[in-house]
Amino acid sequence: MWLNLRSIFQSLSHDPSVRAIILTGAGPRAFTSGLDIQAASAGPTFSASSSLDPARKANALRRHILEFQACISALEACEKPVIAVLHGVCFGLAMDISLACDVRIASRDARMSVKEVDIGIAADIGTLSRLPHCVGNMSWVKEVALSARVFGAEEALRVGLVSNVYAAKTEAVDEVCS
Repeated sequence: MWLNLRSIFQSLSHDPSVRAIILTGAGPRAFTSGLDIQAASAGPTFSASSSLDPARKANALRRHILEFQACISALEACEKPVIAVLHGVCFGLAMDISLACDVRIASRDARMSVKEVDIGIAADIGTLSRLPHCVGNMSWVKEVALSARVFGAEEALRVGLVSNVYAAKTEAVDEVCS
């Protein structure tokens, strides 16, 4: 699925009928709960029975991560303004995606977290490089990245992660569309 993200945003970027892109979750519960770890770790790159030696396996993993990073970076490279409307659960990959957007707003129910540390991986798809530039407070960035602490929309507004907080997702989307 994430491989399609790059081609979708490249297409939208060049489409003269598109003026701006609003990115939000399809349902009321979440912007996204993050990466499907089982799906992402499927395939020969992550297989324990892989016949690849450690160096080739590490190189394949590096290529896999770079490809994933490029898919998320396609949002940042888009020629049109990309606005993320964060609501509900916004964990892990949600942070990567939203930080690649030009503008982030949230509904009051948004719960955010850099969750990767909870499963023993680095947030290497963009959060660790984009978040410090976004909020400008390295102490706060390190604290949320190292603890996987869940924080709300009001805290995100206070540190500069989002530019506005609305009562509900529908209100936020309506505001962005007007």
